Amino acid sequence: MKIGEARRRAGALVESLRGQVAVEGAYLIGSTATASSDLELPATSDLDVMVVVSDDIPPPKPGKVDIGEAVIEVSFVARSSLLPPERAITDYHLAHGLRHDSILLEGDGWLRRLHEQVAATFTDPRFVTARCENAHRKIKTLLGGLDPATPWHQRVSSWLFGTGVMTHVILVAALRNPTVRVRYVAARSVLHDHGLEDVYGWLLRSLGCETISPEQANTHLALLAQTFDQAAKVATTPFPFSSDITTAGRRLAIDGSQELIDRGDHREAEFWMVATMARCVAILTADGTPRQRADAEGHLNHLLGDLGITGQADLRRRARDVLDYLPTLMETADTIVQTATK
Repeated sequence: MKIGEARRRAGALVESLRGQVAVEGAYLIGSTATASSDLELPATSDLDVMVVVSDDIPPPKPGKVDIGEAVIEVSFVARSSLLPPERAITDYHLAHGLRHDSILLEGDGWLRRLHEQVAATFTDPRFVTARCENAHRKIKTLLGGLDPATPWHQRVSSWLFGTGVMTHVILVAALRNPTVRVRYVAARSVLHDHGLEDVYGWLLRSLGCETISPEQANTHLALLAQTFDQAAKVATTPFPFSSDITTAGRRLAIDGSQELIDRGDHREAEFWMVATMARCVAILTADGTPRQRADAEGHLNHLLGDLGITGQADLRRRARDVLDYLPTLMETADTIVQTATK
C-alpha cells in the first residue's frame, strides 16, 4: 500500500473514533510522517498516529489496527500534555512528532499553532538538551523499577527499556526520530557519523548482545515465534501492548526481526525480540495454561542467558553499569547536540 493511501485510511480511522473518545486533533508520528506519499509502506512497518483527546487521562490506546495491506498504530495523548507549548517542546517523544506538518485532523487551529511553535524552536540547543535530559530521567525511572517483588518478566522489561532509552538520548541529540523497534540501528548510524563507534560498542555490551551470532539470533526468533503464536491465540486480559501480540503485530515483531537478522543486524534485533518475549510471558501468565507459562518463561530465560543474564543479581549489575555510564552518555549527547544544531 502506498503511504498516501495509508494516511488517507488513517484519517478515516480517526474520524471513526469521534463517537468513542473526545478527539481534539490527530497527527502522524514516526518515520512515515514525512515520507513521500508515492512510496510503498514497508510490510514490516506501521503508520503511527497520535490522537489528541480532551481527557486529562487518555483512555487505553487502540494500538495496532490491521487495514489489510498495512497496519496503523493509534496512540492517545491528552491535550493537557501538549500545552503550554513548553511541555511538548521539552518532551522528547512528543516534540519530534509535532516538528513536522503531518496533521491529519485539526479543530480550531490550536494544533497547527503548536506545530509551528515546536518547529520554530526544535533545533534550539537549549530545548534539544532539555529533551536529552527528559530521556535521561526516563532511564533512571525505568532502571529503578527492578523490585524483586514484581514478576520477573516485568523486571526484565524495566531493565530492557531503561537500557534501550540510551539510544534515544543519542537520537534526540542528533535531531533524529526516537524510533522504537530499530532504535539500535538508528543510533549506530548517528554514532558512526560522529566517529563514536566506541560508544556504540558500549551500548551493545550494556544490552549483552555484542557477541550474539546470527545463528543464536535465529534460534531466539524461532522460540519467540512459537511463544508469540501461543500468546496471540489465548490473549484475553487487556494490556497496554495487547495489540502488538496479534496477527497484525506479528508482521512487525516476527517478520521485522527476521528482516533485521537477514540483513546482518542480528545483534540489533535482540532488543525487540526480548521485549516481545517478555510481553508474551505477561499474556501467558494471565491467560495461558501452566505449561504454556512455563515454556514461555523458559524461552525468555534462554534469550536472557545468551545475553549474560541469569537472575536478579545480573539484572541489578547491568542497571548499575548503565546508571554509572549516564554522565559519559550525556557528555556524548552534548557533543552531538553542538554539531547537530550548528
